[in-house]
Amino acid sequence: MTNVQLGGFVGTGSYVEAGQPYGVLRGGVFQRNEAGQIIIGDDGFPLAAPDQGVIGDPIPDFTAGWRNTINWKGVTLSFLLDFRQGGDMWNGTKGALTFFGMSELTENRGETVIFDGVTETGQPNTKQVVLDQNWYQSNGGGFGSVDEHFVEETTWVRLRELSLGYDFPKPMISKIGLSGLNLTFTGRNLWLTTTYDGIDPEANLTGTGGNGLSQNAVGLEYFVNPNTKSYTASLTLTF
Repeated sequence: MTNVQLGGFVGTGSYVEAGQPYGVLRGGVFQRNEAGQIIIGDDGFPLAAPDQGVIGDPIPDFTAGWRNTINWKGVTLSFLLDFRQGGDMWNGTKGALTFFGMSELTENRGETVIFDGVTETGQPNTKQVVLDQNWYQSNGGGFGSVDEHFVEETTWVRLRELSLGYDFPKPMISKIGLSGLNLTFTGRNLWLTTTYDGIDPEANLTGTGGNGLSQNAVGLEYFVNPNTKSYTASLTLTF
């Protein structure tokens, strides 16, 4: 198999690989049988596969934007909605927090569970185990041998921009020697709805700049900065 890593870590990365989408995510996976069932070890916990596998496709099904502007008696209301459907992201932040027992996933420590899967002989797993920090610091956490369970879809809708402006009537402003006066308030990234529960489904570990291949890596989130809300006001005078 020939591939080139664009960026990421030894355990999880974004790759260019023949026959795969651009930036395909590769990382540690659970052992599975031909039917796709997870194989459970003698200790009752899922087994890690000896080799890495494909864990996600970061390329969305589609992206779209909708801008609309409404004018009425000098008032201008404008908004821009951005859409993204599909596309996977490795939630490395969640994986790391899980390893240290700081994510919601670890709130069930001490509970008795039976992992869904089959034994190495092909029988349904029936062994009960107690979830403890050892599990979350091995294959259950982000620094273990398995990464696939921290990959999430990033479908989202974002209110990218909203602005409200007013052009003052010319008879009013002509008295003060102006031919135009506009006051506009603008907000960016005011609202987001998404299936992704990490920091930001639009964030990326390697950013959009830098040197080498890493600037082209996609689908990796690891303690990155989210998009921020911003508010501006502008006053435009025309003489």
